[in-house]
This record gives sequence, C-alpha cells and structure tokens, in this order.
Amino acid sequence: MLSVMYKSITIQGFLVGNYLYLFPEFLKLTIDHLRTGKMHVLEDVSFGLESVPSAFVGRFRGNNVGKRCVQISHD
Repeated sequence: MLSVMYKSITIQGFLVGNYLYLFPEFLKLTIDHLRTGKMHVLEDVSFGLESVPSAFVGRFRGNNVGKRCVQISHD
C-alpha cells in the first residue's frame, strides 16, 4: 500500500449492482454475437469420473480456459 501512495496511484473499485441497468443491453448484444458467430463459448472438457479431482484442482491453479466441464458419460 505504501508503494501506491508514493507513486500517487489511484485505486478504484466498482460494484456490479451499480451497473444492473446495463444488463438487458448486454444480454441482447451477447446473444446476438453468439448467434452470428462473432463470439464463441469456450469449454474446457475433461472426460470420465476419474478426472473430476484433477479438473477441480485445475480450476484453482488456472489450468482451465472458459467453462470447466467433466463429461461423465457419452449419453
């Protein structure tokens, strides 16, 4: 914190609740981008029940990209 004060750095946070009025517009744009292919959902899929522990630990180590999923069966 002292280095922030010595360098005159400004730290500012925000609350998501302050921007809830933008959510309908965000949702509309995001859905449009997903439908037109401008945006893609990233999924990191592991296969089999035996991969659950490593998939879980990998989430906290930053090993995954996008949504982390474990596929248990092929059904």
